Amino acid sequence: MRRIKASGDYFTEHFADIPLLVFVFAIDDHGGANIYPAIWSILLAAHAEGVGGTISTVLRYEAAEVMKTLGVPTDEGWQMTALLALGYPRGRWATAANRRPVHEVTSRNHWDQGFGHSVPEPL
Repeated sequence: MRRIKASGDYFTEHFADIPLLVFVFAIDDHGGANIYPAIWSILLAAHAEGVGGTISTVLRYEAAEVMKTLGVPTDEGWQMTALLALGYPRGRWATAANRRPVHEVTSRNHWDQGFGHSVPEPL
């Protein structure tokens, strides 16, 4: 948790230094079903070029101010979905995240039922 907090603190303390901010807007997005595949494609394409990226929704707490500053036509139904912060990474790059195996965090048919399969290591 300390590493996660330190990463978030660094992100906010150096926000003005981020080389590229991509504000993502959508109309009638239904929880991201339409826009998140596009976001994922942007992040994958950036990674292929050696550019790191992360999704942030923290500015949604100030969405009205962001929309006003950027001149977004809210009367047409546009809403801010997320912000992508892109730049050249510091430290380790392209290393696998330290995540629990998929079968430990996935259920099938019901919240407390096992997934039914195990994956011994990341694919």
